[in-house]
Amino acid sequence: MASITPTSAPTGAPLERHPVDEVLPPQLMVTYGLQHVLSMAAGVIAVPLILAGVLKLSPADTGYVVTSTLFICGLATLLQTLGVWKIGVKLPIVQGVSFAPVATMIAIGAVHGHITGLRTIYGAVIIAGVVGLVLSPIFSRLLRFFPPVVTGSVITIIGLSLLPVATQWCAGGVGASNFGSEKNIAFAAATLLLILLIYRFLPGFFSRAAILLGLIVMILIAIPFGLDNFTQVTKSSVVHVPGPFHFGSPIFLVGSILSMILAMLVIMTETTADILAIGEVVDRPQGVPGVGRGLAADCTSTAVAGVWNTFPCTAFAQNVGLVAVTGIKSRFVVAVAGAILLIGGVIPPVGAAVASIPLPVLGGAGLVLFGTVAASGIRTLARVEYEGTANLIIVAVTIAVGLIPVGVPDFYAHFPSGVRTVLDSGISAGAVVAVLLNLLFNVRRARPEILASTSAPRDELLVAPAERRVTLDEVNQLDREAFVAKLGPIFQGPVWAVERAYARQPFASMIELRWALQDELFGASPEEQLELVRAYPRLGQLAQPDQRAAEMGISREDLDDLMAVSGLRPESLHDQSSAGLDRLSPEEFERFTALNDSYEQRFGFPLIVAVRAPGHTKETILQSGVARLDNSPVQERATALVEIAKIANLRLSDVVAEPAEPAQAVVA
Repeated sequence: MASITPTSAPTGAPLERHPVDEVLPPQLMVTYGLQHVLSMAAGVIAVPLILAGVLKLSPADTGYVVTSTLFICGLATLLQTLGVWKIGVKLPIVQGVSFAPVATMIAIGAVHGHITGLRTIYGAVIIAGVVGLVLSPIFSRLLRFFPPVVTGSVITIIGLSLLPVATQWCAGGVGASNFGSEKNIAFAAATLLLILLIYRFLPGFFSRAAILLGLIVMILIAIPFGLDNFTQVTKSSVVHVPGPFHFGSPIFLVGSILSMILAMLVIMTETTADILAIGEVVDRPQGVPGVGRGLAADCTSTAVAGVWNTFPCTAFAQNVGLVAVTGIKSRFVVAVAGAILLIGGVIPPVGAAVASIPLPVLGGAGLVLFGTVAASGIRTLARVEYEGTANLIIVAVTIAVGLIPVGVPDFYAHFPSGVRTVLDSGISAGAVVAVLLNLLFNVRRARPEILASTSAPRDELLVAPAERRVTLDEVNQLDREAFVAKLGPIFQGPVWAVERAYARQPFASMIELRWALQDELFGASPEEQLELVRAYPRLGQLAQPDQRAAEMGISREDLDDLMAVSGLRPESLHDQSSAGLDRLSPEEFERFTALNDSYEQRFGFPLIVAVRAPGHTKETILQSGVARLDNSPVQERATALVEIAKIANLRLSDVVAEPAEPAQAVVA
């Protein structure tokens, strides 16, 4: 892909750094990083302990699998947060071992038994990781089917699905002889209360480290009561570096591989939801490129995990909650957490100490963390439009289906194992239902006829001829519904600016109409403005359609449907085709793709340029976009709004006939 080289910032002008890229003082990095490790400690070792029990591994072999898990999770976290080439989303995401394929791995282990079963699992994990890596660019393009009604529902399910896990920890952990004892529940409640008190009454650093401080204090209190298992720490060797294929070469069986690939698709669905969730939490929303890089890191880590004696990796949702609670958004803090996990994998006493945190204490903290994830989903759902839509039904059915395996774990007990792999995960089942319902109720299948061709723009399909344009007098006579229907398309996506401008009728001139629309645009809340900015399509998105369809492995007709769903309405097609962006050469398409990717990675929304403005060519548009990479996020948000106002002015002239009136300047 062509590289994008930003122009230099003006001398003496400090470059504003996004909180995600902030490097904190070393002592804070270690403290907050340790907090992440402690919050996900039980989850990261749960899967290896479960499978070790099923396969009847010896204590030594069990310890080896646990330390290997910590080692690979540390490497995977570093890959996800720091990134290598096109792998890694560079967000504060902690990688752990996924629960999604546990049933599949138990089934494989039950058939083949003991070490042979373990080697068969590892063979399936390696192939599934490689297949997932190949599929990740295609899988990430499905983001167009994840609007807020879908992502909000899925993020809510993630949090609600994790809450029973925290509750089980509060009671002592499933299978504990004292499960549900008063002592366990009392420690969980005390941990929760202590965290809340620290968060409420202590200032600055202490408030942000509330989870860590609460865990440390309650761990120390738990030791005299016999809730800890720190005797295992003294029995561990000092240093041990896990190596590949410790249990022998992997065994590759077709049936096991196919089952694991299906589980890998479930993991990718969950990871997509987690990436979208953390993007919302840290105010760096992710598009197709970011999710693709995140999935690539996930799948690469999974393939390596099979080599290094552990299991499929995924983004850990509980740490999304921790970021939301603490407000610490730096990916370098999570990179430090990855380094701590790595140390735990090569220094067994560290890993043993992490594994020895009393579950009731961890459960009390988990209630806060997992509840925060659910609350983040609810916050996303608050931005969804419910009036006059079926979105309420979509949310209701999605959450209901997603919580079936949470409330009744054996509900799908008689289904085939491959089907259960999907349905037993409330997160993946809910995601599938949300996407399908959104397609059913919200996506118009009819494709604009213009999409059938990449030739010169067909203005007769896009811009009303003069005799079909309305006059200003006719605009003043429209009722609210007709006014919004007529003028709404001058903005992409949300039409609140048009709805609010209607209240200013009648308009004495086109100047007054433009002022009214711009007043509403620039006077809206930051949240509304950001939603509008994100609704605009990528520049050059409609170019090279046949090549793009071939790369994605779909038909041209399916690609046209996807483009229509993604927001390339006739108005957008006309705007971009007027500047020749529908007729890019392969080299030009490469340059626009690189620019779009760089811009979205920096600012979290698409590059918006009023390409129909006089003097714009493909080259000037590219130069403008590259120069804007030097802007601060605040500057670029304002610039994007100005470009939207310019686009709206141009589109308004396509709808309302006022040829005698000179064009007006955009008023910011």
